[in-house]
Amino acid sequence: MLAEVLLVLSGHPSSFFVSAPEGTSSPTTLRVTPALEKYLHPGEISTLNSLARLAFQYLEIKRWAQTTVSDTRRAVLMEQHHGPKGKERAKEVGCVYTSNLASGVLDVLGEYESLIVELEAKVLHLNPGIVQDDNGYVPLSVLVAALSSWTAPLASLYDLTSFVETTQPSPGRLIDLLSERLDTGHPELERIYTMLRARVERMFVSHLTVFVLFGHALPTSSALRPALGLDIGPDASSPRYRMYALNDEMLPQTAGRATRESLLYVGRVAATLRREGRELPRSMVDTLRSAFEGLVSESRSEERGEDEAGGEGERGGSSPRGVADLDRVVQLARKEVGEWLWRHILTGSQIVEALETL
Repeated sequence: MLAEVLLVLSGHPSSFFVSAPEGTSSPTTLRVTPALEKYLHPGEISTLNSLARLAFQYLEIKRWAQTTVSDTRRAVLMEQHHGPKGKERAKEVGCVYTSNLASGVLDVLGEYESLIVELEAKVLHLNPGIVQDDNGYVPLSVLVAALSSWTAPLASLYDLTSFVETTQPSPGRLIDLLSERLDTGHPELERIYTMLRARVERMFVSHLTVFVLFGHALPTSSALRPALGLDIGPDASSPRYRMYALNDEMLPQTAGRATRESLLYVGRVAATLRREGRELPRSMVDTLRSAFEGLVSESRSEERGEDEAGGEGERGGSSPRGVADLDRVVQLARKEVGEWLWRHILTGSQIVEALETL
């Protein structure tokens, strides 16, 4: 029986457990099969069902994560090698942001899997902390205690992945969702969601800098090729110039109106320079890129440490929370780029022309 339980916890099927509720196409857990229940004490049944619930959640989370990563990778290859037809089929899968989240979830599950392997090794080596006698007896309560630290994380990740699978949130909404779940008093959940949010935000920052600092803008944004900056065509009042817009689906709710306006301002400057075969100074780009990348923190302890070192500041002592602190860096970028424009671009005849136009 112990071997069967450990196999189920590892994600393997077992005739000792069945999906529940029975007769439904969308089970929500595993439970002890009725044929076995009549030989067990009610307390044993309850304990086995709690372990089976963990196993079910682990299986469903891993199924979603592996399927998401695999489908996205296949779609990217199809889009690259099969032209327009492949591009249309690629639209049927989730975005690269969701795939990035799924990859992070698999890393978290790897920690759970390592614990199961560790438990199996302790049983085989008759570890006295697990095994109660020389015959290898392991009480179910010991397994429950050993896995208790995963009860909340697996339940939360199961809820998260079910929601993401159902709703397919936009990149910005996905960042918001992870930030909401990070605000918890559970230390392990804080650690897990900080890591997951950092993975998604790191991709967001890369797309942000591609537009804001290097001026790359696309006519459209897709799930597999997301773009923060959109090239919406020639300016009707001055056709030699292009019009640009932000893709709102890429931005989290924490990016307010002033932040969005400054992002578009700086990105428009970078895109215009790019069309003219020029670019922002390398030293400025490197400094601002480091500032944007510094918004992404791998742990809440790092954020708290920055807060303690920085004092109260303008935000009343609250620590940077990922891209929630985006406005500070965006305004810095606008200031730096604006000053550079006045010193090197908007001089002489350009200023006279602008004033005459006004």
